[in-house]
Amino acid sequence: MFPSVPALTTIPVGEGPTGVAITPDGRRAYVTNRGSDSVSVIHTASDTVAITVAVDHHPTGVAVTPDGRHAYVAHGDLDSVSVIDTDSNTVTGTAIAVDGFPSGVAVTPDGGRVYVASALRDQLPFIDTASNKVTGTTNRLESGDLVGIEITPDGRHAYVIPDGTCEVLVLDIATNMQVPGPPIVVGCAAVDLAFFPDGRHALLTSSSLGEAAELFVIDTATKKAGRPVLIGDSAFGIAITPDGLRAYISGGQTSSTVTVISALSALTAGMPGR
Repeated sequence: MFPSVPALTTIPVGEGPTGVAITPDGRRAYVTNRGSDSVSVIHTASDTVAITVAVDHHPTGVAVTPDGRHAYVAHGDLDSVSVIDTDSNTVTGTAIAVDGFPSGVAVTPDGGRVYVASALRDQLPFIDTASNKVTGTTNRLESGDLVGIEITPDGRHAYVIPDGTCEVLVLDIATNMQVPGPPIVVGCAAVDLAFFPDGRHALLTSSSLGEAAELFVIDTATKKAGRPVLIGDSAFGIAITPDGLRAYISGGQTSSTVTVISALSALTAGMPGR
């Protein structure tokens, strides 16, 4: 019997919530609602939606810049990434063209680049945040159909999730090449991941239709994942608060809620080697 972590609270959002990102000050969570073409902005102090931002068709991944001023939103159906000004909570300028059905986005800790995981590519385009243009791509990874990405807090590596491969690949940010060695083995319906603030562990969501949603704890030193931790009926995107205490998890296409859990309870329950 696998361990489980109960919900602390459940927050109603739009239809089909997918990506989740939390501002660096921990005060707001941005949630993309794929089914309602919107982004819900949650006040984390009250765990209520403060405002809903209308965006382009079918938003998926979302990432907030380290200065908290912008949120980058992927739109796979449109081959583009849009930018939200988080002060006014409005979409700014023209969407950035990114081909290959962009799905996940992640910003480097220095705020200089946004890496994009695209479902129809085995490379990661990256956007220069000063110009908001694609200025290059990484070298090829061992797998395509990339659905999720997150960058370690020290900015050295990106963890990339290929769809349906039961593994996570690691990219060296300095060289833009995949790190040699075996991939990290996880659940076969892996979707998204988030790092704890110290970078020593990550939580990864895994969810298939008709099956219980799971979290996997990844030890970034050993590149090993622990046993599954059950977290309810569905899970898609995930973000951990800057204090490392809570995790916000979107319900995915069949849901209209975000679930909040104790990140520390999930870490304890799923620690590799237990």
